[in-house]
Amino acid sequence: RVVTMEKVEITKDQEKLLREKHNLDEEEPIMWRVLLHNDNSHTFQYVTQALVKVIGWRSREEAFEIVVEAHRHRRATIATVWKPLAEKYCLGLQRQGLTAS
Repeated sequence: RVVTMEKVEITKDQEKLLREKHNLDEEEPIMWRVLLHNDNSHTFQYVTQALVKVIGWRSREEAFEIVVEAHRHRRATIATVWKPLAEKYCLGLQRQGLTAS
């Protein structure tokens, strides 16, 4: 499976409140979606275990559902989080042998 990140669109009002509250740069996207893409290199069991280990708060059942969704639909959302956490998830999954960017 391949893991990627993409910017999540939010309303202008939501963005303004978050930028003011956290003193964020206007150029930096607020939220990022971490995506799992299907591949033929890793087993369902291996990817499920990697998601549980790296994401931490996912149960095995939730992780397996994400893997199945990625298999059926070619990709699935793992999490929608702040960029630093999205980067942490991607790096952690990369360390498990999954391709991440």
